[in-house]
Amino acid sequence: RLVIVGVGPLKKNIQDRIVNEGLQDHIILLGKVDYEHLIALYTNAIVTIVPSIWSENCPLVAIESLSCGTPIIAAKSGGLTEIVDASKAGLLYERNNIEELSNIMIKINKDDTFYNELKEKAKLAFENCFSPKVYLKKYYNLINNTKKY
Repeated sequence: RLVIVGVGPLKKNIQDRIVNEGLQDHIILLGKVDYEHLIALYTNAIVTIVPSIWSENCPLVAIESLSCGTPIIAAKSGGLTEIVDASKAGLLYERNNIEELSNIMIKINKDDTFYNELKEKAKLAFENCFSPKVYLKKYYNLINNTKKY
């Protein structure tokens, strides 16, 4: 199943398409969810897909996913590229390239060894690169003008 979380101007179009294509049993459109529910969704997801078309600096959705040990599949866009490259816990596809995204999803679904490696890397990446402890240490070193970041 595909679970879509969030709200935006395309919600009505997405709802209509799900109904028109008869995909109600395969796609769930949740809308906005509270933080506890969001963490449960990340934790139980196979992957988190971040199809951003805007060049966001550091999308929180990618960091939250990694913190739950869930790999990410992301569009090559802004900070997502850096997050995936640094974490080695995800895969990138060209923005709006549905075929490439589909092929990545098939690979993850068929290759358990590859998928399990991504899962292991996700949690480690968060702890080693993106955790509050790491950010605070980098910030502390920055404001103290040291070069140990």
